[in-house]
Amino acid sequence: MEAKIAQIFALVPIIAVMFTFSFSSAFAASYDIDDVASALEAEKTLQLSYLENAKTQAVNSYELDDDGFIKTFLTITPAVKYNKAAVEAAADKVIADVEATMNKNINNALNGTFPVSTIDKTPVTSAVPSALLTKDGMKTALEKETATLNETQAPLTKAFVEGKLAVDLSKYDNTEKLYEKDSLTAVQYIEKLTAEAKKAIADADDFAAAKKIAAYEKALNTFETKMKGVKTLEDQAIEDGENAKGVDFVISVWVFGAQSHLYPVVPVTGTSVPEFPVDFTTGVTAKFAAFYEAKTSTAKATLFGVEIDDITKVTRTEAAAVNNALYAAINDAAKVIKVYAGNDVDKVGELIVEEYYLRTIRNSMDVADKYAEVKELGEKLKKEYSYGIKRYDDAKVDAAVADAEALVYGDLNKKKLETAEYYLEKATENNDLDDLLAVNYEYQRFEKAVEDAKAKFIDRIEVYGDNKTAEADKVYAKELYAVADDYDKIKKDTCEALEVAQSYAEISEIMAGAAEELGKLMLAADAKEVEKAQEAYKTSLENYSLLRQSLVDTTKYTKTAFTDAVKAGEKLIDEAVTVDGVKAAYAEAQAIIDGLKTKAELEDMAKAVVAQIDALPYTAKLTAADAATVQAAYEAYVEYVKTPGADKKLITNSSLLSAKLKAVIEAEAKEINDAAADLAKAYKKLGNSDADNQAKLAMKADIQALADKAAALTDKVDGINDDAVFGKVSAGLSADVTYLQDLVDVEGAYYYLAVDMAEQALYLAAKQDATVEEMKAALEAYNNLTDKQKYWIDWDAIEWARIIESKLATVVESLKITASSKATKGAITVTWKVAGDAAAADGYQIWKSTKKNSGFKKAFTTTKTSYKNTKGLEKGTRYYYKVRAYIVVDGKNVYSDWSNKAYRVAQ
Repeated sequence: MEAKIAQIFALVPIIAVMFTFSFSSAFAASYDIDDVASALEAEKTLQLSYLENAKTQAVNSYELDDDGFIKTFLTITPAVKYNKAAVEAAADKVIADVEATMNKNINNALNGTFPVSTIDKTPVTSAVPSALLTKDGMKTALEKETATLNETQAPLTKAFVEGKLAVDLSKYDNTEKLYEKDSLTAVQYIEKLTAEAKKAIADADDFAAAKKIAAYEKALNTFETKMKGVKTLEDQAIEDGENAKGVDFVISVWVFGAQSHLYPVVPVTGTSVPEFPVDFTTGVTAKFAAFYEAKTSTAKATLFGVEIDDITKVTRTEAAAVNNALYAAINDAAKVIKVYAGNDVDKVGELIVEEYYLRTIRNSMDVADKYAEVKELGEKLKKEYSYGIKRYDDAKVDAAVADAEALVYGDLNKKKLETAEYYLEKATENNDLDDLLAVNYEYQRFEKAVEDAKAKFIDRIEVYGDNKTAEADKVYAKELYAVADDYDKIKKDTCEALEVAQSYAEISEIMAGAAEELGKLMLAADAKEVEKAQEAYKTSLENYSLLRQSLVDTTKYTKTAFTDAVKAGEKLIDEAVTVDGVKAAYAEAQAIIDGLKTKAELEDMAKAVVAQIDALPYTAKLTAADAATVQAAYEAYVEYVKTPGADKKLITNSSLLSAKLKAVIEAEAKEINDAAADLAKAYKKLGNSDADNQAKLAMKADIQALADKAAALTDKVDGINDDAVFGKVSAGLSADVTYLQDLVDVEGAYYYLAVDMAEQALYLAAKQDATVEEMKAALEAYNNLTDKQKYWIDWDAIEWARIIESKLATVVESLKITASSKATKGAITVTWKVAGDAAAADGYQIWKSTKKNSGFKKAFTTTKTSYKNTKGLEKGTRYYYKVRAYIVVDGKNVYSDWSNKAYRVAQ
């Protein structure tokens, strides 16, 4: 102990002041030590000025590139680039080394014999190589200081590289996905490249200086190389414009070719006009067969959609109309081809073949018609309803219809087109029209909200792409935290809670709780600093304990008191997750040491625990009713044994306590198990009839109470096992208990029974002959369901609920109320009678005024049919009252007509 204390006091700095006296004859020589010291210091200052001048010339002689890096060196060919600041630091290192040599030589010289007859300046001058006084000599020397060059350059290179990563994203496209196998837009791809570069920089921060620089430069080179492949908006616009010009030109060639070979069907102007009427069956109908439709048993027909009375006698007017229709068809086909080809000139070029012109025109009509069918199907889906609920999401349908255009037009040269439904399905994510279902099917929407919440728990933060992590969600990323197991437990517990969440509010509450728990974990970025602080403060705690022992009479404390206190304090420090938390834990640990109990105090505490255990009932007589008494003794025992310095041996009857604790737990378990056996047996006898379901409901309170009791016992046993002061104990609950707990679990049998019974009640109450009482009871059962239960329930039942609410609202609206009043001293009592089924109303509003026809304000709401007004009355003033019934429907009040106005003068 004394040795330890001595170590502590050895830490206290001791200031020793030493005086050196020398006596010599003042008449022995010309120069004493002060003269020599002054001369040598002056020479050192002169030489340093020469060196600084050489440094300035050397540093300023380097030629820099556009980025501020030195182009060439005298003696080295560096693998990395250096800034001017790096060579300046290297030159400072060279000069500092020379100065250190000069100081050493001066010190040696001044330790000689004095006085002297002459002053020798060689201790200074000999330390300065003559080459260093020249520009090139200084450059040669500083270029050898690679360690200094690299240490100085590393942060400069890092800053330079990070600056190069700053890209003006506004110059790039964020809509069209052309990168990473068409999965990322230009902006998203740049964000990906930036994130990868920053990660490479962060990974390099722990390297040695030279490796750091190389890694930083490599990260930049990789980034810039990949950036060369990213087109700016300007690049894209120019490229798209040129491509569009090319496609437009080739399409115009196609149009010219089609017109040259096909137009007109027959000339109607010019020099080669045939004599009309013309028989089109002699060649025209065969050539344009794909556009010709003959009418049954007549000469009537259509060509390019133009009605012709007699195909064998086509008039000039009809021929002109056919020519116009062909011309329009060629131009319409050009529009289709433009969509089909996009910016691909070759796709248009393939169509410029004489025998393809008619086929292309026919196909363009077909795909245009097919796409019209797709749009028509989309409109049809948007109009579909089921039980008053919209089936498809308009925005999703519109997006799919828009995407289907490319699919339909892409089949321009296909012999047979697919169905409209096929193209619309292909335009969805999973090739299924169900993808377009409106997420106003509330249960599906709720389930998606649960899955979306669970999906927030990701391994790494996504910094680019469509799945980019929202700022608020970054707290749920695993990579932020130092201890994976702690994170995984919070994730597991949260996801289990989300599975049984019953409302959107509960989902938000669960996720907020998870964020709070995650906030208690050590961050990966802080781990090294926290661990360093933990070790430092645990060492300080050990020293603090030794210091405290030096200040007290240790004979008054048990041998393990201070050791136990230090262990308890170290546990607190190890549990801290931030540096500030470590400091706070250290303060708590000091308080534990400061508050140590003496031997006498511990002995008194032990005696009290022994007495408390001795006072317990005999083991054989213990019942479940003694549980609280035994638990109190157990907790007193735990408090004692966990007190620093406590000696378990002083609790001479601890084994007796252990036996009594186990015995009372067994008694509690037996009591629960016996009750569970009876309840489970009774429940299992019941079927699914209305009467049996009512019987099940009647049992629910007892089952729930027993389940809660079993859960409390399990929690108590878990706590005892966590304390680990005795061997493991077991609750010993039976399978019947588990069965009953499952029944009343969050989504157990009772959960779905409530849904089924509410649904059945709604069905019956929606019928024509249902009473108001039945309707009100059905709505109450429905409204008592959780949000999730309501989402899960059949849509038929929701419709029934609406029907019932509407029927009740109609009943309330038809109620006729007659009010009367009576005045007594200090009060006016208003009563009313209701004509109609008053049970439909949720309550009544009473409004009051001192004027007959204005100024009424709501005074009171009640479920009764009377109201006694005792406040706000002025004697001699006449008060008017009117009453109306109300019912809450879909969150809003529906009212009956007002009653007559009852009035009285206040007495």
